[in-house]
Amino acid sequence: MVVTFAPVKVTTEVKSVEMHHEALSEALPEDSVGFRVKNKSVKDVRHGSVAGDSRRDPPTAAAGFTAQVIILNHPGHISAGYAPVLNGHTAHVAHKFAELKEKIDRHSGKKLEDGPEFLKSGDAAFVDTAPGKPSQLCKLAMDVPRTIVLFLFGAVFCRTESQAQQCYSFQHIYFGPFDLSAVKFHNISCPHGCSEAVLSLDTGYRATVTVVQKGCWTGPPTGQMLSDDRALPPDYSVVRGCTTDLCNADLMTHDTIPNLSPAPIPPTLSGMECYACLGIHPEDCTPEKSRRVQCHQDQSVCFQGNGQMTVGNFSVPVYIRTCHRPSCTIKGTSSPWTNIDLQGSCCEGQLCNRDSVTQSFTTASAAATPSQAPHGMALLLMVPLLAGTLGGPLLPSS
Repeated sequence: MVVTFAPVKVTTEVKSVEMHHEALSEALPEDSVGFRVKNKSVKDVRHGSVAGDSRRDPPTAAAGFTAQVIILNHPGHISAGYAPVLNGHTAHVAHKFAELKEKIDRHSGKKLEDGPEFLKSGDAAFVDTAPGKPSQLCKLAMDVPRTIVLFLFGAVFCRTESQAQQCYSFQHIYFGPFDLSAVKFHNISCPHGCSEAVLSLDTGYRATVTVVQKGCWTGPPTGQMLSDDRALPPDYSVVRGCTTDLCNADLMTHDTIPNLSPAPIPPTLSGMECYACLGIHPEDCTPEKSRRVQCHQDQSVCFQGNGQMTVGNFSVPVYIRTCHRPSCTIKGTSSPWTNIDLQGSCCEGQLCNRDSVTQSFTTASAAATPSQAPHGMALLLMVPLLAGTLGGPLLPSS
């Protein structure tokens, strides 16, 4: 194998590879190895040099890059022109913050402000940087700048194109059908692949709250979505993971989830009338703002309650009134990545669900709730394949 060292522009042949003084036929991603090269000495390279396959897009010096920066602990403000020393591999190079592009939420990646004047402790931002001397922190695509993730005054993490994916970042709450076809998403760099999730809760009478989130894959690589088909109010969750650039763009419209307010077949009613509402604030769901609905045939009691819809580290409170079955089973959908957790109570009598939805509920049916069973919903998971900075194994020449 012929390798090129950057930024010193030295090209040579790999003669042997070894780990702990034992010869290897090849080195794979995450291996810590030493390798011997032909006709070069330690004086020909320097601290911070990076070796790459000279035939497969060799490494080059970075004229600049866009960094995602989180300020952990720094006195005062940081403005454009600030020049911290970055530790890239074994190099220590001052990089000037040429431009503060935008401030973002450090947890979700959502844009908060364009062109901030300064940054302070606790802030996260995208910053254009320029090295004070030629350096090779990570491979940068010339047409699509890669994002370098670093934590200022903490550990420095650097991901190459083969290790990280560019993913769409988006998070929003909808009170009805959603359509993302015209939305311009922000891009973020993700070390373990991309994800997208949709959580939807419905009264069953055409009132819904839907949470849509796109971003980095977090949590376990595999797991099971659990639900109970007999539970009400109706809910649905779908989580999808993928490991190519900008691949989290499949769940784009409300058509990707089932109809949670189907008309009963046959169209018969139980004779019970209840208040129906759903919102994320208590004032969204007062009896005065609620609809009065005629309950479906199998629903002869009224329900009122509250809870949380959670995906990743994002949680939304919900307040609800609707019709219910006499069993009053309310166990919502859950998984290792999402959860729809409701508490509430049922009552008998016309329009009886008029009490406060902010109260603490003790659900009488909780002990009798059937255990969760797998729900037949779309759950697509892909375990990310880690790749090395060389784009493949390191091989000694034959």
